[in-house]
This record gives sequence, structure tokens and C-alpha cells, in this order.
Amino acid sequence: VYIENSASMDGYVKGVTEFEQSIYSYISDIKLADFCASLNLNYINSKILRQPDDVKDFIAKLEPTTFKNKGGDRSTTDISDLFQKIMAEQGNDDIAILISDFVFSPGKKDASEYLTNQQVGIKTQFATRLKEDPEYAAVLYRLVSKFDGKYYNKFDHPTQISADRPFFIWLLGNKNQLQRLTAEVKKENMKGHGVDHTFCISKMTAATPYGILPMPRIGTFQIDPANVKTSILKAKTDNKAVGSKFVVSFGVEYSGFLLEDSYLTDPANYEVNNKAYAVEISRNPNATSSYTHIIKLKLDPSQPVISRGNIKVSLLKKSAPWAEEFTDNDGEDINAEGAMEKTFGLKTLIDGVYDAYKADATYASFTINIK
Repeated sequence: VYIENSASMDGYVKGVTEFEQSIYSYISDIKLADFCASLNLNYINSKILRQPDDVKDFIAKLEPTTFKNKGGDRSTTDISDLFQKIMAEQGNDDIAILISDFVFSPGKKDASEYLTNQQVGIKTQFATRLKEDPEYAAVLYRLVSKFDGKYYNKFDHPTQISADRPFFIWLLGNKNQLQRLTAEVKKENMKGHGVDHTFCISKMTAATPYGILPMPRIGTFQIDPANVKTSILKAKTDNKAVGSKFVVSFGVEYSGFLLEDSYLTDPANYEVNNKAYAVEISRNPNATSSYTHIIKLKLDPSQPVISRGNIKVSLLKKSAPWAEEFTDNDGEDINAEGAMEKTFGLKTLIDGVYDAYKADATYASFTINIK
């Protein structure tokens, strides 16, 4: 665990804050989990500052004076460098947890000038790690806490504020281990205001199982005995149906995915190669099925005739859709309208990570042949 302790973080730890409540509850739950062999606590800025492995004491001492007395250069925040330092000492069995406001702070110069270089640097750190470990993955949580202290804008000019401000938790490590962590130490149990947005990213190193289901459906068809998982024969519409006249469903095994259900069930995250069809995705209510989700391939209601051939459905790999909304593009006046809930450079940070993974434009693709 690494808590970034630059000067811009002081406001999160003045008194008892949601920041402290969230971190204390989350780290405590991790320490109690049966998969946690050891828990190492650190501050991080220009250097990694190792702390005693006492969670209660670690959180109790989260105060501006403590931050300041721990040492290191607290005047700037080089986020690319933070990732580099953490990955350099992270073993393949380690999960790294990095906690910060992730405001780009280069010191006494215009931070916007170096955002592009930071994005490239962050991409490079993750791409380098992925070459060593293709299963390396990342999860980002956005949270909110009371902040009472100095906010430093992109010119490093301080403004005293007392308001709710966002902060973030990155989880970095092996995809399977992150799946276990996120399943067993649920973000919903975090104290404070809780997690309001999540971003997950990973590579897919194995094919995703899928297969045609006899139900739910609209219209009629036969499952092709020569290709029972991917092909149907004699497809016909139900002209009495309201809305779509033809629907065929297939099951997908998504249990190997780090992605959340909100991502997996959002049609906006899918692409269909045939505009005659749209998709609807839901959790499979059949707990005994080998498929976790059901994808309905629905003929457009305006289409009177079935469009036949190979229909390809792809689950797209996207950056965080909420990053734009919560990015402060100006980074000058924290008291400007809407700026208090935003983070300067946030989209640069997330896109830097995403860029290391986006060579594969999709997580998975499924082809159904309709005859």
C-alpha cells in the first residue's frame, strides 16, 4: 500500500476525514482476508517511505504534520514516476495499492505543458510491465472526501479550501489476483462516501466461451447440429411479435473478466457488424449454467426480413467513459463552476494506462451464423 504524501494531499488528512475512514476500512478488510500473506505500508513521493505494518497506527498518524515529517520531496507529483517506482519493487505475486488525489503537479511551471509527456510515460511504464507479465491489470476507484487545506493549481499557486474533493485508489497486479481481491474485499463495504466510479483494464489471453441458447428467443430456428454453439438454420420471424420480430440468444462465460457488470451489460460497449441487429445483455438467472451472461441478438423492428450470414458481436475495450466528465481541463481556478468535483489531468492519467492496453481493440468477439 502506497499513500502519496505530497503537499496537495495534506487537506485529506486534517482531522478525521472520509479519506481516512475509507482507507482504514479497506486496508483492514484486506489484512483480514485469507489471501493476504503480508501487508506492507508506505508513503510515497520522490521516494518510497516504508512504515511499520500497523494499520491502526498508520491511519491514526495520517495528519499534515506527519506527512511533512516523513521526508522526501513533497513539492511536486510526477505520476509516471510513481508508477515506475512501485512497479520496480512489485513482485508477480504482489498487488500494489496506490492512493492519491492524482493531480499533476510539476512545480513552478504550467502543468498542461507536460501532460502529454506524462501520458506517454505512464503508457510506457504499463506497456513495459505487460511485456514481462501479460496478465498485469489495473482497477481504479474514484472516491470523495472532505478536504480542508491548500489546493495547488497547475501553476502551483495555492488556494485555501474546505470542501468535498475527489481522490483515487489504483489496484495494480495480476488479473486473477485482482479478481479475487475485488470479489472478496468489496468496494461497497468501504466506509466514508464509498466508491462512485470504477475503471478496469486488462488484456485477454484466452478465448471466451460462448454458445447459442434455445431460449429466450422470438421467431423460430433450429440449432445447426454441425455447429451447435455458433450456427442456426431455418430462421423465421414472428410477424405477430411486438417490436423485434426475431431474437436469438447466446450465452457467454465472463467469469474470467475483471470488468464490472455495469460495463458488461451496457450495450454501448458492444459493436455489431450488421446494422440490422442490436444487442441486449443481462446476467444469466440460471445459476447452474456454464454461462454467466446472456446476449440477445435482436433484429431491428423496422426490418421485416431476417438479415442472414455471420453476425459478429464484439465487446469493445474502452477507456473510462466518466473520465471526461470529471477532468478539469483548465486547472487554474478550483472555485470555478464545477471545478471542485473535477481533477486536473485525470483523463491524461487514465488514457495513459488505457493506451498500454488498447492495441487489442476488443476484449472478446462472438460470431453467430444465421442461415
